[in-house]
Order: sequence, then C-alpha cells, then structure tokens
Amino acid sequence: MRIIKGLFLFISSLIFQLVVLSDIIGRTVNNLTLTLWIVSLFLLFAAFPLQKGITTTIRRKSLSASEFKVYFFAFLIIILALTVRIILMRNTYAFHNDEYISAYFSYSLGDLSKLDWFGIYPIPHDWIWQFPVLYFLLQKIFFNIFGLGTLTMRLSIVPYIIIIFSSLFLIARRLYSKETAYLAIAILTFFAPDLYLSRWSLHFITSAAFFLLATYFFVLCAQGGRKVHFALLGFFLGLCYMTYNSSYAAAPLLFFYALALITKKQIRIPILKNFLLTIGIFIYMISPFAIYAIKVDNFLLN
Repeated sequence: MRIIKGLFLFISSLIFQLVVLSDIIGRTVNNLTLTLWIVSLFLLFAAFPLQKGITTTIRRKSLSASEFKVYFFAFLIIILALTVRIILMRNTYAFHNDEYISAYFSYSLGDLSKLDWFGIYPIPHDWIWQFPVLYFLLQKIFFNIFGLGTLTMRLSIVPYIIIIFSSLFLIARRLYSKETAYLAIAILTFFAPDLYLSRWSLHFITSAAFFLLATYFFVLCAQGGRKVHFALLGFFLGLCYMTYNSSYAAAPLLFFYALALITKKQIRIPILKNFLLTIGIFIYMISPFAIYAIKVDNFLLN
C-alpha cells in the first residue's frame, strides 16, 4: 500500500512538472504555474521513501544550557559583524552604481499576477544583466515593508549576511569544533574584502548565502541526515541557480566533494540512496529555468 501511495505521489509530481514546463514553452506562465511547481516539490518529497537502517549523528534534542551558551556567543559575534557593516552602509557618499540600478528594477517590479515567474528580469533592452526574478521580488517585498531609501536598500541584504555568518558557524562547528566556528565567523567579521563588498546592496551576496546553506545541509546529509535535510539540500542547491551566476559552481563543487568522501568511505551506500531525493528536488527546482534558457532565452550564458 505504501509503495502504491508513493508511486501515485511521484507520478502526480511529475505530471505537475510537465504542465509547468509546457506553460514555459508555450509562454503561458501564470500564478497557477507557480503553484503547480511548488506543489510538485512537496509531492516529490512526500513520495520519496527514506532509506532505513542509517546510524546518524543528527538528533532531535532540547536546547541545554551549554548549547545555549554556544549559540549565544555566536549570536554576539554576528551582532558585532552586522553593526560594523551597518555603520559602513550609512556612508551614502560612497556607492556602487549597480546597487541603485538593481533596486530601481526591484521597486519597479510589476503586478505579481502578470510576472513570468520562470523567465528573466529585467528585460534585455532595459539592462545588460538578466536574472531570475527571485532576488528582485524579495527586495521589492522589503521595500514595501520598510520603505525606499539608500539605507533601506542596503539593509535589504542584511538577512543574507545573517545567513552567511550563521551557515559558516554551523558548518565549522559540525566539521571541527565550536572554537573553530567562533574563529571562522570572527575572521569574517573583520575580513577586509567582505567589509568592502557587504556594504553595498549587490546581487551576488544572495548566491554566497544560498551556497553556504546548501553546503551546510550537504554536511548534515553526509553524516546521515534526516529526510528533510536531503530535501533542503536540493532546495538550496536549486536556489544557487536562481540568483547570481557566482554560485553556478555549487552543484559541481558539492559533487566532487561527495566523490572525495565516497572514495574515503565516509559516505555509505544507504546514505547515497537518499541523495536521490536531493537530486530529484534539485532537478525539479532548476528544470523550469533550464527549459526557459533552452527554448526562450539562454540567460545562463549571458
């Protein structure tokens, strides 16, 4: 019965994906297309049977006093890092042209019911660069909530900065120790190239954030993570291809990292089978954009 249910869910997810791809090819993308795409991801997740019999170091546990201290000290370092960057952001005499251009297009984003969710934005005649709409949409939402201005524009990247520092801390702690994790985010706090770049509201900070999130979930999965970890790895790996092209190397890098771990026998066969869920989610995530690039406009190579 479980097999029949899983097969039904998988076929349903595949049908929804094909409808989405058909809409993209036929240039009839609308909000229903977006809804079907999202539903197809959940159906694929529900259909996948996680491989049993894996010993994992990932446990659900309550936050103890010692664990709270670990995260609290990391929180203080991240607050310091944000404070330093926000002070630099307040200097409006120094600016980058692209941050104002991208903010203009974010604010000018049209009616959501008429968006080409899997196309490119802005249109080629308006700007030399084109990207999926995700970054512009999230910044548009930020502007609608907090208003429009130079400082607000720059503060719109603060969530990505938090993700970068948090992910780096979690990766270093998972692979090494809490001391190494503290050192990693402390160095990044005063790392000159990052201080220079993170003061601007530039597009590519999103790719760094999503790549580090994907790397963190890869580490969890390699250590025998839960089903949701394998799904989130595929999800954030897919997001790496919906922002700036600096994160297009994410899938190849993690693939070769996985090969190295397999060669050293640090990833066992049962865990490898669970990576099929990651691959499936990743394919479902990027296939609409890949079809758009193949059939409509190959923005991936622009």
